[in-house]
Amino acid sequence: MPQDNRKDISDKMLEFMMVSLISHKVNILIVGAGRAGLIKAKAFLNNGCRVFVLSKEFSPEFFQVENDDRLILIKDEYKKEIILDKHIVAIATDDYELNEKVKADCESLCKIYLNCRDFREGMLTIPTQRKTENLHFALHTRKGSPKTSVFLAEKMKCKMEEYEAFVLFASSLRQKLKGREHFEEIMNFVNTDFFYQAYKKGNGIILLKMYYGGGEFEF
Repeated sequence: MPQDNRKDISDKMLEFMMVSLISHKVNILIVGAGRAGLIKAKAFLNNGCRVFVLSKEFSPEFFQVENDDRLILIKDEYKKEIILDKHIVAIATDDYELNEKVKADCESLCKIYLNCRDFREGMLTIPTQRKTENLHFALHTRKGSPKTSVFLAEKMKCKMEEYEAFVLFASSLRQKLKGREHFEEIMNFVNTDFFYQAYKKGNGIILLKMYYGGGEFEF
């Protein structure tokens, strides 16, 4: 008998593409107001999105969320029309038939959606995110282990904080030199280990003047 070589989807190494949303322009709809919906609502709110939560009943914790005009609670039944002006839909109910209907509506209207019961059944997952003054990064494991992502993200944040001043320097330099001659060449040079070592010793500006001259490197 031929061997069945099909693998369960949970064993597959998923492929992801990270994107950064300009969050204050993004409308999120969460269908369902239980624990899963609350977690997703807080995640989107904490990153600046406008969040609409639709449900006939709400977990009490929703009313304990800090006063935020970006959170809109809608006590009603689901209708397809409600997703028309939303960019992302989070499906967070225990009603299988309703979940399937929302999913079908999202696909028919080309809406990006996530499934809170099983992220593999959706189109996106929310990665672990960390911020510093000048950096914002995201991380998740390809097979799905959120606590591992959190563990590693904390380690990465500590390491990245060592580069905080350099990131500010490089970003400010980029803004100052944008559109000028040798812009790409200079930025390629700045973002090297060779230049970074000079920068740490306080010789970054001196090195730039040696290679490229001019006073545009003064801050």
